Amino acid sequence: METTAYLSLARQVARLFVVRASGCWSDSQRGYPRWEAGREQLRHWLATVGVGGVILLGGHAAEVQQRIRWLRRCCDHPLLICADVEEGVGQRFPGATRLPPPFTLGRSYDRDPALAVAWARRYGEQLGTEARLIGLNWVLAPVCDVNSNPRNPVINVRAFGTTAATVAPLVAAFCRGLEAAGVLGCAKHFPGHGDTAQDSHLVLPCVTTSRQQLHATALPPFAAAIASGCGAVMTGHLLVPALDEAAPASFSTAILGGLLRQQLGFEGLIVSDALVMAGAARGQDNPALAALAAGCDLLVMPEHLEASIAAICAAVEAGRLPLERIQAANHRRDAALARLAPVAAGGTGTADDDFQGLEALESEAAQALDTAMVQADLWVRGSMEPLAATQTGVNLMVVDDGLLVQQLMLQAPGQQRPQAQGFAPLLWTSRRPLPPVPEPVLLQLWLRGQPFSGTAGLPAVLQDDLKRLLARHQLRGVALYGSPWIADELKAWLPADVPMGFCCAGTPHAQDLLLAQLLPDVPRPGQQGSGAVDRSGGTRTHMPEGARF
Repeated sequence: METTAYLSLARQVARLFVVRASGCWSDSQRGYPRWEAGREQLRHWLATVGVGGVILLGGHAAEVQQRIRWLRRCCDHPLLICADVEEGVGQRFPGATRLPPPFTLGRSYDRDPALAVAWARRYGEQLGTEARLIGLNWVLAPVCDVNSNPRNPVINVRAFGTTAATVAPLVAAFCRGLEAAGVLGCAKHFPGHGDTAQDSHLVLPCVTTSRQQLHATALPPFAAAIASGCGAVMTGHLLVPALDEAAPASFSTAILGGLLRQQLGFEGLIVSDALVMAGAARGQDNPALAALAAGCDLLVMPEHLEASIAAICAAVEAGRLPLERIQAANHRRDAALARLAPVAAGGTGTADDDFQGLEALESEAAQALDTAMVQADLWVRGSMEPLAATQTGVNLMVVDDGLLVQQLMLQAPGQQRPQAQGFAPLLWTSRRPLPPVPEPVLLQLWLRGQPFSGTAGLPAVLQDDLKRLLARHQLRGVALYGSPWIADELKAWLPADVPMGFCCAGTPHAQDLLLAQLLPDVPRPGQQGSGAVDRSGGTRTHMPEGARF
């Protein structure tokens, strides 16, 4: 295992940074070029500058495995390679398993706590196992936030529940699963992002909860994660006046050093949330330096990497930042690396190693867990009357995030089942008024809190459009995938005779299970029945012919 004591100051500092990169092989495939370094820039940062970590987004699981091998070959020191895969590796990298959102486990916990805890452990172990297979050694999960505010636009179904009594045992079980799989976890977003109505990607949220309430509601899941061996805790870009009236949590010595280190006894890595977020930039001349000085050990996604390294080195040389702060952070990083199991993608990179172990992705055990969780979560009221043989309708599929289009490839049940019943597909965005259509409508909604969306409720424009469809007697049925709070809104004012289905998950498998109950599977003349979901088609991202936003 590498030690950092002999390194220059600049390289010791560089080891503490985690930079963003695309999982795609080609630079032209980068989804977010502003944040994702190109190949030569990455090579320079890893080999010459000595950066110690990479966070990945995008690319097929098999492609990501090869990309990670290339990253490791670019440098002579061990890397922490991570991804935001809170809902399974397939959430970010098609070809691996995507599981239902963590909130599904919380809903199951209300009915059968023991079963939900068992599922949470399996969830963590499956996620960790697949992460290792493609080369990740660090998983940016679990979300320990208690989503106690229904209007939370950024946490929402990423949380395990709405109370500490639900979230804490599920987080603990999830962490034990990760530990069994041999990967590093990361409890986030300390000291709790659940009681907010703002998104820290866009603004600096203020948590007005009292200190007593924080200890009762927000902190127990983090304590449970720490007790279960979670090796990293990520800070939230949050102002919490009850703990520190001046500094946001990511830059607060009182919160990181006093509360997290001393009171909760955490000895592992403290990790900043992305430093390019608006919640980090407010009031900070150099967020990376401020976070490190406050107690963060790893610094994720700085706006200007090499300038940040230079600023930290200058602060050390001027005596404004103790060298011991750098050394302690590197010691914790080295200790975290030492406890990890070898990653499957860390081989020699020879042809014999190509795609090693990928046949274990999307295993039968993973699919069985997915099915059990979705079936336990499904709620369906009524079923739709089939269209007459000569009648046509519109399958209006509304998404709140373009990334969700990958769940609606051409073979997805959300397209195929309705089309077999005479409903032609039309893809739309929740940010625009629905198009005027004269036909009967099946409305499928993929709506949940999303980073950068800034909202968590049913959009006002969509409410108006739903009322218009109801007034014209065009609405044949509604399927909602995502937020249970939006489901409650719909149930409150949709007429009881309008069939409706809900599920937290929106994957092709979830679509198949929900529509099997909501939409009768009766083949129309000249058409085939919809059949079961084709799970092998999950990597396609084509939109249906004529689809538009």
